[in-house]
Amino acid sequence: MLGDIHLAEPGALIAFAGARVIQGTVREELPEGFQKSEYVEKTGFIDLIVERKNLKEKIGTLLSILLKKNSSINSLSNETSEDSKTLTKAAS
Repeated sequence: MLGDIHLAEPGALIAFAGARVIQGTVREELPEGFQKSEYVEKTGFIDLIVERKNLKEKIGTLLSILLKKNSSINSLSNETSEDSKTLTKAAS
């Protein structure tokens, strides 16, 4: 997964196996919503949760950061927005 950026939609189900199969395998109670994108982001497997309508803009911003073109990170004021900080973290 080196160099990959993982994006998910809000509330997306991210799973290899169903909850009952996993619970039966590990024989433990699983946390609420453990296969939802918000939980998976907290555990570090998803970098960003992006609404589908904002996907084009976020991918463009990530590419500009990665390609160092017109990036808000390289702005004249040398200040970054909270959104840019999140995207920079995801890109690095």
